[in-house]
Amino acid sequence: MTLRIILILLMSGAWCYADAQSHKQLVKSGLEKYEEQDFKGAFEDFTAAIEMEPEEGEAYYYRGRVRYIWRQLDEAEEDLTRASDLEDDYYDAYYLRSSVYLLKKEPKKALTDLMIAGNIREDDPDLYIVRGYVLSILRDPLAAIDDFNRALEIDSTAGRAYYHRGVSYYALEYYEKAASDFTKALRHDTTEQDVHYNRGLSYFMMGKLELAVNDFEMATKATPNDPMPFSSLGIVLYELGRHEEAVVSFTEAIAIDDKNAEAYFNRAAAFEEINQYDMALEDYNKAITLDPTNPEIYNNRGSLYNRLKSYALAMDDFNEALRQDNDFSMAIFNRGINYLSMEDYENAEKDFTRVIQLTPDDGAAFLNRGNALLNQKKLEEACENFSRARELGTQEASELLRLYCE
Repeated sequence: MTLRIILILLMSGAWCYADAQSHKQLVKSGLEKYEEQDFKGAFEDFTAAIEMEPEEGEAYYYRGRVRYIWRQLDEAEEDLTRASDLEDDYYDAYYLRSSVYLLKKEPKKALTDLMIAGNIREDDPDLYIVRGYVLSILRDPLAAIDDFNRALEIDSTAGRAYYHRGVSYYALEYYEKAASDFTKALRHDTTEQDVHYNRGLSYFMMGKLELAVNDFEMATKATPNDPMPFSSLGIVLYELGRHEEAVVSFTEAIAIDDKNAEAYFNRAAAFEEINQYDMALEDYNKAITLDPTNPEIYNNRGSLYNRLKSYALAMDDFNEALRQDNDFSMAIFNRGINYLSMEDYENAEKDFTRVIQLTPDDGAAFLNRGNALLNQKKLEEACENFSRARELGTQEASELLRLYCE
């Protein structure tokens, strides 16, 4: 009887040892298949390992990785949660689950996991880069910068940290710091494709337009299927007075995305500058078709109609712009100009008065209200408006004051 009990115990122990070995072998086999990108085989091995040892967290983690690759996000979250519950301080599980949450558009949950992971390990620069990125998504650029700084303290060559810190500086309107960081990101061979584009935006905001042109041109080569660099290049070329080149850039943007209302809108403005009014009108019409609730398009088309002396059509457009945005001061101003063109001086005066109420330092509004008053034989009031326009730096006011008021 005693001998039998001993024999059973010995056999039981041998069985447990064999199970443990098989579990480890399955995990190892799964990892080998994972490295060979045989994800189906890896998944099967990890699942078999879990069935054999359901209280071991490692296989859940690796199966979660496979599910993450397959974008089975709910199942991946479940596996990674199980792994972190079974294993104490399972850094990799928290770190990967944060990526799952990001793909599920749950940045607050991602941040929670990254905070836990950061308490487990403090020496991984990638964690601080990702956490900084999440903080930037959550609109906390200062905290994001702190994390990018920590990443760079650990690895001063981390190009992604410079890139994302530059994005955060840009969000804070620290454009020089942003441009400097994007330059450092390029120096350290970052894999981020938008570096030239974002540095171009920074240079544009700093008024360094030629540098912006160079970066946007580089961006069009880095991402040739993205319309944004072409559109941004067109805007800078327009600001530099290179209107024909701007038309070319906007045309490139439209070729990539012919539903891009903004590109048609901007190309129309460039066409106006080179006196191709028919082409401009065609583009404004297309932009309105694509984006019929944008008051800026109606305002610009109205100004073009005014230039073409189609005052009734211009009035329709300004009224539509103001129907969409009652306080759109530029549309009110341009309608006032249209009233002046129609010799409706009383309504012109009303519109310029409204502009002044909205933007009290608009010298052009005082100048044009003065013109409306002058044409109504209200000389004293007209001169007061010309005088105020001159105080605000409107040069034409001095000549009108000399002619009518001095």
